Amino acid sequence: MNAISPTRASFVIVIWPESHDETLQWRGTVEAASGARFYFHTLTDLNRIVRELGGWQDPPTQTLEKEKNAHEI
Repeated sequence: MNAISPTRASFVIVIWPESHDETLQWRGTVEAASGARFYFHTLTDLNRIVRELGGWQDPPTQTLEKEKNAHEI
């Protein structure tokens, strides 16, 4: 377990399809508890927005491997 204490963040995520030149594209918004709204066009954008709003960072790959190995029987 890391030394950073976990935090809780709530979001409302809304997605909808849009058709442009006969190509279906997904669009969406993320609304934070503060009421701030952020628009996204890709899952990469959605991931970035949620990570930034939540203040989350991925642990280094080596840490993930150590945790995985620690849980194996």
